Amino acid sequence: MHACMDAGNMSTPLAIHFIIATAKALGHNIEDRVINCTSLRKQRKEYRRRHGTEIIENFKIPDTFVLHWDGKLLPAMTGKEKVERLAIVLTADNIEKLISIPIIGCGTGEAIAQSIYNYLEKMNMINSVEMVCFDTTATNTGKRNGAGMLLEQKLKRSLLWLPCRHHIAEIILRAVFEIYFGKSCGPEAAIFERFSREWNTFNLKDFSIGIMDEEVRRAINAEECDYKELLQLMFIFLGGSIPNFSFRAPGATSHARFMSKAIYALKMFALQKQFKMSSSHLNGFRNVCIFLVHLYISYWFRSTNAVEAPNLDLQLIKNIAGYYDPKISLALLDKMKNHLWYLSEEAVGLAFFDSNVDLNVKRKMVEALALEKEFESNDDNGVYLRKNVNASIEEMKAFISKDLSCFVTQRTRNIFSRLEIDVKFFNLDPSNWCENAEYLKGVQILKNVTAVNDSAERKVKLITDFNRSLTHSEEDKQYLLHIVENYRQKFLHILKLRFCNILETYIND
Repeated sequence: MHACMDAGNMSTPLAIHFIIATAKALGHNIEDRVINCTSLRKQRKEYRRRHGTEIIENFKIPDTFVLHWDGKLLPAMTGKEKVERLAIVLTADNIEKLISIPIIGCGTGEAIAQSIYNYLEKMNMINSVEMVCFDTTATNTGKRNGAGMLLEQKLKRSLLWLPCRHHIAEIILRAVFEIYFGKSCGPEAAIFERFSREWNTFNLKDFSIGIMDEEVRRAINAEECDYKELLQLMFIFLGGSIPNFSFRAPGATSHARFMSKAIYALKMFALQKQFKMSSSHLNGFRNVCIFLVHLYISYWFRSTNAVEAPNLDLQLIKNIAGYYDPKISLALLDKMKNHLWYLSEEAVGLAFFDSNVDLNVKRKMVEALALEKEFESNDDNGVYLRKNVNASIEEMKAFISKDLSCFVTQRTRNIFSRLEIDVKFFNLDPSNWCENAEYLKGVQILKNVTAVNDSAERKVKLITDFNRSLTHSEEDKQYLLHIVENYRQKFLHILKLRFCNILETYIND
């Protein structure tokens, strides 16, 4: 009962009304019961302490996991000040576990690294962490003062970086918008706000189909691609019904919200007959929509799997370099030159376990492991592996003629020692790797390793929802967050399944 009330963000006074109403409905005489806010508040606090401690102590740290983090500036639990919160999360095979969401002194790389190190030490995970995932801000990725590098220095060893590919996707989408609409100094784009205000005036059954536009048809040869099938499958996968498809009202337009610009662009182009905009805006949205179909949507929905990341990122760069619009091509290459993380000398090793990589490329990758190459040192003592690939726009254009073997070095072997995978399967031809136990071990270890930071984003949303509610004690707050996470993971998916079953029965009847 206490966990249910906490998960529902139910205040103690509201909980009193809930308990009294439930007791009456069950036929109890509430006059014989002592029900008041003081006693209930005390019981809830004691339950959080006891059950929260139990959740933390009973969690078994997996052998292989990814450590995620993300920060947000939030109002303090009391008063008018603001504090920096840091969500620290662990993910592994079908596991997403909150470590903590503490207050840190500031949002610098040093403060983030120190806080993470303190919790790793507290949970006896210092020697266990090998992979980390975070947004690609300078606070995290800086060569000198970034949280990733400073955490490595505190641990006295390198880590495998898995920068968030959704964050990278947001950066390139923003770059395309800025070509046609300029940079916005505010969090909300004015044209999106106007579209949202006028939403209720639109006839949602009267919309334009993109492929019927002459310029769109020229840019996209529908008969030579699978975009239509991809979009249909997306609708089916998300539970949509294509014949009776209807639009949803516009949501947030903040620059920080993933996919918001893409959703708005598609809706505004579809409703162009009813929504007045300049010809330059219409042309801008047309080109954005073409970009979404050509490059973006497929990249976004395939971005989660870390094993596929090197191959997909190289293919993305090739597609960008060969894109029909030179303005977009140059702008995106300029952005991507700072985000070649998954082509770095260790991360590219993930591709050995990607079944989509051509066998001939894998053979060349094995050969490249034995080649001696000159190494650049990222650090004064030369201990740390390069985390990114340094390439100019002209060099990136040359990626069109390259494959993954061009990025493999002797240091790529580090990923195998990190994950304790025996590399004897390199003595076999790649066509026979799937029959080798050590190779299959690597596949098993990496199959659920994610290259996106969505889990930390979810915990940021969790603390945002519960930041100033239920308790003003920091210790109690941390227990509360563990209880809410545990409750949601245990019960909400069951409730969703039951609701769907009930709804299906109702519809069938």
